[in-house]
Amino acid sequence: MTSGGGDLYTARSDTYLSGKTVSVPFAAGAVQTLQVDGVTV
Repeated sequence: MTSGGGDLYTARSDTYLSGKTVSVPFAAGAVQTLQVDGVTV
């Protein structure tokens, strides 16, 4: 269960991209959504 609030819709600078792998640190129990521009699936 998660609680409301937090940094909703905030651009983060603590994300790391290495080849096709992305690392995003976040707290336990958090829900993380990533928006990645310029990617074709």
